[in-house]
Amino acid sequence: SATRDKVIKESEIYTSDYTDEELMYYQMMGYNVQNTSYFNGEQMLTSALDYVTLDVISAIYYTTGHGEAAMGQMISNYLQTENYTTYELSLITTPSIPQNASVIIINNPATDISGSELQIFKDYIDNGGNLILISDDAYDFTQYDNLNSLTQYYAMNALKGSVVETDGEHYFPEGDFMLPVINAENEITAPVYANYNSTPLVFSGTQSAFTISDETREGLSITKLITTSESAYTQGVSNGVDQVPVYYEGECVFGAIATVENGGNFVWYSSADITDDSINSYYQGGVLVTLLSVQKFCNKDSSVSLAAKQLSIPPLTVDSNSANFWGTVIIVLIPLTFIIIGLIVWGTRRRK
Repeated sequence: SATRDKVIKESEIYTSDYTDEELMYYQMMGYNVQNTSYFNGEQMLTSALDYVTLDVISAIYYTTGHGEAAMGQMISNYLQTENYTTYELSLITTPSIPQNASVIIINNPATDISGSELQIFKDYIDNGGNLILISDDAYDFTQYDNLNSLTQYYAMNALKGSVVETDGEHYFPEGDFMLPVINAENEITAPVYANYNSTPLVFSGTQSAFTISDETREGLSITKLITTSESAYTQGVSNGVDQVPVYYEGECVFGAIATVENGGNFVWYSSADITDDSINSYYQGGVLVTLLSVQKFCNKDSSVSLAAKQLSIPPLTVDSNSANFWGTVIIVLIPLTFIIIGLIVWGTRRRK
């Protein structure tokens, strides 16, 4: 286009998928990789057309300096296909939010933010910015004073302990995983709810969560996106002597969005499972939630991601007995049935 251009490589059109174990055997022992081949041309062409016709390429900034985890490869690929540009943001070296930032993502920090960063994030959101915080159950979130101040400022309060779901519809002890409750009305989670059979949102059995304050300040609205059932609770760890302590009973929140009066948004997902490749390779609800969150804040009307077509699907085969049976039914029995019915109708009309 007059604005920009894009070249699609053949390696992006025809892609292969293989496990880390297969790659290791190939590199170390020379074993052939039994990969699965895909035709990805539709997605790449659609993405390229989207890229050259977009008015503005939205910028996503990942914070650094707090031991943040890298985004999963799957969600990173989707964001690239959707034509978002990504940058790293260190508020230690550059103590301000770039003007072109559409959304800031703090992904699973291992240490707390500073007091000055806390104020920068508050000012950014209160002035119309968008921030997504993703935390993980591996860390005790309540120990982070400044991150807790940030979440509490937007009426979200971290819960101590791990979530235990007791509703059988939302917890499966055989695999130790949860199917959380999804908000069917919000634009971020409604597509996940509508396509739950094909793209379910699944969490591993150990999760942290938070609650929403009963009272919020004027101009702040809160919407729950992902929750447990009403019969959940959070508990601590047994020391082998005392009974496991229970800290909270009732609905726990895994994801919520706070919107300020001038349009700024703060989203908190208290589970890093939504961007985890090992889970999203089977259940892509988490990737979809993340992608839709970014899409909302970047004012992108629709997604251009299309599923690749597998090239190695074996042909449909029918054994000789089945072929003979269905051949007889289709070629002989069905036509003969219509002939008999026609003769009966013809004979009835003749007698009249």
